[in-house]
Amino acid sequence: MIRINLASAQNEKIRCCLESPAYSIHDFGNHEVPRITAECHDNPGSFTLLQIDPQKSTPAELCPAAIESLAAVTHLVCITVNPGERLSSMLLSAGVCDCLCTVDPHYTAAYIAALSTRQASGNGTFAVLDRNSSHVRIISGIVSRFGYNVMQAETIEAFYAYISANTPVMTLINLGTEVDFNRFIRESHSSTLKKSPVIAYKDLSEGLFVHEVLNGLGRITRLILSPEELYRMLIDMLIKKNIISGTSALNHSVEYERYGHYRNMTLQQMYYEIHADPCAQQSLITLDRTETMINELEVIRRCLILVGGISWLACPAGTRPTCGAGA
Repeated sequence: MIRINLASAQNEKIRCCLESPAYSIHDFGNHEVPRITAECHDNPGSFTLLQIDPQKSTPAELCPAAIESLAAVTHLVCITVNPGERLSSMLLSAGVCDCLCTVDPHYTAAYIAALSTRQASGNGTFAVLDRNSSHVRIISGIVSRFGYNVMQAETIEAFYAYISANTPVMTLINLGTEVDFNRFIRESHSSTLKKSPVIAYKDLSEGLFVHEVLNGLGRITRLILSPEELYRMLIDMLIKKNIISGTSALNHSVEYERYGHYRNMTLQQMYYEIHADPCAQQSLITLDRTETMINELEVIRRCLILVGGISWLACPAGTRPTCGAGA
């Protein structure tokens, strides 16, 4: 049974939408962050829905340390109509990627249900060299909903031990990690590192130093992103991959290449096309075909629902800072 903690102004309505033997639902006030944190310590694997109003919340409720402590012991989903710069910064620092910008109880319940349904992790693994747990928690929160795993390494030894035996989907390297990057670059020459894309990122508030660009990093990657740019890139790629893959499978199941021209035809025109032998037409309604269509539509539906909680991380292209391409 999955424990779900509700701490919102819509607890009763969300509870009604979530009624299922699979859930154990517990109600809290949104001011009870310390109590929720304490109870989550004894209940691993829980999900917590926390509504935050930046205009009304007390400083204690918006304390970064309190939110970070809660996010460390439960899968935290925040609700706020407009995150704003202050709250967004706090969520990023706490490693929280899920923030719903709606108070609709039906959508909120659907989001929690989709998030708590385990996605098969068979699509591959992202190798991440980063000691910052907040970064790794956000990266994992983004990719895991699309069926990917994350392998976090905090040392060069652990990183290359994994790389030598595995080929990750992508390799992500935080340049702010306190390791010997000269050694890292040297060892990359004799490793299988470049078998998958390598992306470097760093919190640019810490500064980007010339030696980080000139120490050979350009041999393994052409990009140095901020963490926020990395999150946006991953979200964009994963959404497109899942939506297009699901749509393609759906099109295949309905033989779209054969019947796609029907979309521009009236029913009368369709009849005139088949009237010579209308009873010999192949039906789209078979058990296997219908089941495939239902499954692919569910994949697309789940993807679209889960995008809602990370859309605040994917700001419009016009507002994105410039990527460090070619560094």
